Amino acid sequence: KYATGDLVVLLNNDAVVTPDWLARMVSDFQEHWPKVGVLASAVKSNKGVEENRKEDQWTLNLLGNPVEGYFEDPQAVFYPEGCSLMYARFLAPEGPFDPDYFIYQEDVYLGWRFRLQNRQVRKAPDAKVFHEPGGTMSKFQGWKTVYYKTRNRWLNLFLFYETGNLLKIFPWIAGEALGRLVQSLGVGFDFFLGNLFAVTWILAHPLAIYRKRVVIQEKRKVRDLAVLKFLSGRVSRDKGFFSRGLNFLSLAYCLVVGLEVMEFKKEN
Repeated sequence: KYATGDLVVLLNNDAVVTPDWLARMVSDFQEHWPKVGVLASAVKSNKGVEENRKEDQWTLNLLGNPVEGYFEDPQAVFYPEGCSLMYARFLAPEGPFDPDYFIYQEDVYLGWRFRLQNRQVRKAPDAKVFHEPGGTMSKFQGWKTVYYKTRNRWLNLFLFYETGNLLKIFPWIAGEALGRLVQSLGVGFDFFLGNLFAVTWILAHPLAIYRKRVVIQEKRKVRDLAVLKFLSGRVSRDKGFFSRGLNFLSLAYCLVVGLEVMEFKKEN
């Protein structure tokens, strides 16, 4: 809010940085300017072992869930790790996040927002930050965790996709919502309550979602085609026969309706 510099750095209050972390962030940002819009640090655990979910080995699928996926550029990421990042202040003068998100998925929001502005999202591999994920949020458990993770993920989908693509993806969103509610009956009350509240909020706030969407879409500089090539058409991780079958159906659907996702991206 009070920053006046050209670059803004966000850092979790429970993170530890190396002495040259900031210098390396600035240097890497300047090296890739003006193509880059936001830069993520290389986040490692406090034990010195890199976190299991590596951004350069994972991506998001059409529903915003993490799945296996690889980028040609090893330093490219779809969104920055929320623990530590740097962005050009003039690209988001009103602030990097939507305050209604509160927690979870706001880093995906930022990365997707900058990608629509035709800016790259990258990772600075030598700018190291040590952080144990979930430390602060360990006190914030139960249905609220499920609620914010699910609601905010769906909210990203409604805000960022072009209308035509959103209509193509909506059957999968509705199917996932129904599936999560049914699944939650056998998982526990908190899981059911969180998913129920997430669905209820989306259905009860169409006008608020529309207003947010208009603001984001008015600033769009590239079509979804430039973004879809970083997203996977699979709807789940390849963990078994059922998930592979579901992914086959999803990819076939993408092919039929013309969603040029990572698996079907055309070479330049």
